[in-house]
Formats: sequence, structure tokens, C-alpha cells
Amino acid sequence: MPTQALPHMSYESADEGQIRQARGKFLAMAAAYALGNFTDNFYRQGLALLAIAASLPQLQGWATVVFALPFVLLAAPAGWLADRFAKRRVVVAAKLLEVAAAAVGAAGVLSGRWNLMLAMVALMGLQAAIFGPALNGSIPQLYPAWYVLKANALLKVVTTAGILLGLLGAGLALECPGSLANLPAGRWALAAVVVAAALAGLAVSLRVPSFAPSNPAIRFPWSGPAHTLRTLAGVRRDRLLWQVIWADAFIWLVSSLQVQMINLWGERLGFGPGLTASLTGLALAGLAGGGYLCGRRAALGGTGFQPVPKRTGYKPVPPEAGGTGFQPVQEKPGHRLQTCATKWLSALPAAGAGLAACQALAALVGLVGTGRVGPMPLAWLALAALTTGAGGAAGMWLVPLEAFIQARPSEGDRGRIIAAANATAFVGILLSGLVFLGCSQLPGGSGFFVAAGLSLLAAVLARRMIAEEHQKL
Repeated sequence: MPTQALPHMSYESADEGQIRQARGKFLAMAAAYALGNFTDNFYRQGLALLAIAASLPQLQGWATVVFALPFVLLAAPAGWLADRFAKRRVVVAAKLLEVAAAAVGAAGVLSGRWNLMLAMVALMGLQAAIFGPALNGSIPQLYPAWYVLKANALLKVVTTAGILLGLLGAGLALECPGSLANLPAGRWALAAVVVAAALAGLAVSLRVPSFAPSNPAIRFPWSGPAHTLRTLAGVRRDRLLWQVIWADAFIWLVSSLQVQMINLWGERLGFGPGLTASLTGLALAGLAGGGYLCGRRAALGGTGFQPVPKRTGYKPVPPEAGGTGFQPVQEKPGHRLQTCATKWLSALPAAGAGLAACQALAALVGLVGTGRVGPMPLAWLALAALTTGAGGAAGMWLVPLEAFIQARPSEGDRGRIIAAANATAFVGILLSGLVFLGCSQLPGGSGFFVAAGLSLLAAVLARRMIAEEHQKL
């Protein structure tokens, strides 16, 4: 009797049911993440604009440092929480902390006390340090491995939209006309929106999917930052993961410095809060575009994962066990992470060079003069194009690198390794605040030249990383 051939089904097709069922859960995760990004960036941008208006531009640099410190100092406990407990519980607890932070920040804005405003920034840093490993570590549990990069690209678009709305909304809120109880209406708007967004984020977080703890026996890292250093030292055994973690940190340093320089350069060019905030918003729109392109690359086969079909092989058997010395063994279907020659890796040097070019040209925008195109200053239009391009290049860096960091570690180690990677990223952000303190003393937009030099260095290092991987091939 002739055998009937079974219909061919790709692993992507076989996983479609899992992906379809995960959509609602992923939407809740993305909304919780986006609302947190909105709250954080809405408030920090409002603080930066208030500080610049009060002739305290250096406060923006200190706010960046204060926000980054919890990621550096508390990365190990944050990773422990993500591995030790159900990730949903950690996410909800982090959102409760965000509501408390919003209340402190609102009190600071209404009272005009800078210490309370910085306290809000520090609490948001703590909240984000706890939230990130738990939510990001859930993505590989929710989706098949080959879909992780595409999920991250979609998440980057949604969360960047939250950042974008926060940055744009802060400038618009502060420009609200009128006053209430002898306080500008803009301050009331800033305080009200930040509390409302935090409460909305808490409500959405209750819909985040729940997974069993990945490593309930893990011990608490009492040594704190020393534990994070030991985790990073252990990662060095996987050289590519080690390099990707530091490449991610480097680009966060450059991107954070760029955002701070946009605020300073916009103020020096006389754009006002609204137009200045829109420049940062355009940079983040470019970042979302870069993330979307990464998702398209994933759909076209550049995911960094290669299907491994079910096949029969042989394993050696000792002669005393009988037989021919070999025994058939089947390998289950799955996806093997490819560490070499992926499409996204080959694009990094060009993305770094493009980022450097946009930043160097942004430093020269002041040379275009005070001309206007309709109602818009010509300098703003030039800077808008350059910051959008720089954001797109940065997105082509961040999305694939962070997807790799999520997918590469084993399930039991994922939380602490993501937390350690977050710590290195925020070392970069912390350093950007310190670098900005120096750049703020330079004339005009000269600080963009510093960012451009760092971006060019990142491109060179990425090229070296690719060369090493090709040698392994």
C-alpha cells in the first residue's frame, strides 16, 4: 500500500497558534511598559524644562545620574526577584512603587521643591530597575524563540510611542495658560497627568500573564553590585553575549547624551519648550522606525535563529553495551540560536557611522542662521531631520542587541543576566549625565561632536566584533 506524504509545515506555521493566543497577554505587557515609559519621560522632561527655565541646566545631568544609580546598585536584587518569584507579581509590585513615586513627584512640582522632584526620579529609577528584568524575561516564555526579535521590535515601537508622547506632552503641559491657587496651570497639568498615568499603568499590569518562578531556589545576592560583577564575569565565557551587552551599554550612553544635548541646544537656539521637546520626540520616532525595520528583517529571515528540523543521528555506545557501537537518536524540532553572521550584526557598523554623521551635523545647525520656512525656524527643521535620522540609526542598534540578550541566557539565569545587562546600560546612561555636565560648559552645540566621536568609536568596535565572529566561521 503506498504511503501518503504528510503535508509540509514550517515551524513558523506550527507556532502560529501560540503566537495568536499570546497577543492579548503581549498587549497588556506592552501597555504596562509604555505607560511606565510615558510617566518616567513625561516627568523627567518636565523637570528638565523647568530646570533650564530656572537657569539650572546642570540639574538635568544630575537627574540622569540619580535615575541611573538604582540600575547599577540594585541590578542583582532586581534579577533575583525576576528569577525567584512569578514575574507578574514583580511587575505589579513595581507598578505600585510607580504610583508612590508619582505622588512624591506631583508634590515636588506643586511645591517647587527640587529635592522632591529628584526623589521622584530616583524612585522611578528603582521601579524601572525592578520592572525591566521581570517583564523582559517574560517575552521568551511567552513566544517561541524565533519570534523573540520580532516581539522586541513591536515592543520597541509601542514603548517608544509612550516615550514620545511623554516628551511631547511635557512641553505642551507646561505651556498651559492661566493659573490655579497662585500656581501656573502648567505645573498642575504636569502633576495631574503623571499621577493618572501611574494609576493606569497599575491597572493594566494586572492583565500581565503569570508564569511559574524560573528559579525558586536561587539565593538572595547579599553582595549587591559585587554579585552583578560576578554575573558579568561569568558571562565572559560567552564572548559574543559579553560583547553584545557592552555594545548595548555604549549606545545607551551615546543616545542619552544626545537627548540631553537636544534640550540644551534647543534652549540655546531659542526654540521654546514645545519645539525643543518635539525634537526629542522626533529622535524617538526615528528609534521606533529603526525598531520596525528590525521587525521587517526578522520577517525576512534575519532573526538570528535558524530552524532545526527533526532528524535522526547517531551517538556512540560503548562496545560492552553490545551492538555496532552506535545507537540512533532523534533530535526534537526547535530553533538554534545562530551566533555568527546574522543580518542585524552586519548592519551595526553602518548604523553607528550614520549615527555619528547625524550628530556631527547637528552640532553645526547654528550656522544656518535665523531664517524661517513658513512659521518654522530653518534651524529647527534641519535639527529635526538630523535627530530623526540619528534615532533611526540608534534603533537599528538597540532592538537586535536587546533581543539577543533576552534570548541567549538559559531560563534559570535569564533574570539575573538581563538585570546585569541593564546595570551596564545604565552605567552608560549615568556616565552620559556626567559627560553632559562637561558638555553643558561648551559653546553652542559642541557637545554633539562628543556624541559623534563616541558613536564612531562604537561603529569601529562593532566592526571588530563582526570580524571575530567571521573568523570563528
